[in-house]
Amino acid sequence: LYCELDQPGIADECHLSVGDSGGGMFIFENGLWRLAGIHHAVDGPFRHVSTTTEFHAMLYDTGGLEYNISEDPEVPNWITIPEQATDVPSGFYSSRIATSLPVILGIVPAAATLASEDFSAWQRLYFSPGEIATPATSGPLADSDQDGIGNLLEFALNLDPTFPERATMTADTGVRGLPVAGLETLSSADHLTLEFVRRTSGSGSALTCKAEFSSDLITWSATGTETVTAINSRWERVKTRDPLTTTDSVRRFARMKAE
Repeated sequence: LYCELDQPGIADECHLSVGDSGGGMFIFENGLWRLAGIHHAVDGPFRHVSTTTEFHAMLYDTGGLEYNISEDPEVPNWITIPEQATDVPSGFYSSRIATSLPVILGIVPAAATLASEDFSAWQRLYFSPGEIATPATSGPLADSDQDGIGNLLEFALNLDPTFPERATMTADTGVRGLPVAGLETLSSADHLTLEFVRRTSGSGSALTCKAEFSSDLITWSATGTETVTAINSRWERVKTRDPLTTTDSVRRFARMKAE
């Protein structure tokens, strides 16, 4: 796997540095973080054509510099990177897990299912022991990243409690984010819909999430027809359709309740 340091690049684009070898490259896929590669090397060292002093650096543009392509530190092989109208970014390399998967599985068998994850296990992914001991920071009702979403809902909706992000789930395909409401017409009847992701009953979350509807924001009921789409053994996508009546012509509300 090769990643370049482009400018302007994408949001939060990054580079590795000397000494980062052996770290993990993770990708977010179907609601789960998966190990995709092990960091191996970075481009470099470089030097300017007018000097013999070499250096390591994370560079947006290496054009006009010399680059040592030799893997033997005792026998350097310097080549010139031509100066171009567009930037020539440096990058880093990670060994792809998929390439070595048969060997890896011969040593470490694949788990049949994902390990269960309750709120305490989830806390350990994001908070230090000191933070976990401080309910005002890591407790279910805390909002440590100040984005208006409490930790219990971050846990329920596959969000990051350490990064302020009011992301709304993508309808029909999303794997994380705040619930999304909509209006659908089925068999000539209008329906208010609420769609969200939730942890499966087998995930070990000890969490119950359901859609509720109201016409006055006082009396709520779990009406409607629920459709569930499996994402993986830990997550599923839920869409609940609530038929509207003539008494709902003025207003109708939907919410997701997590307990």
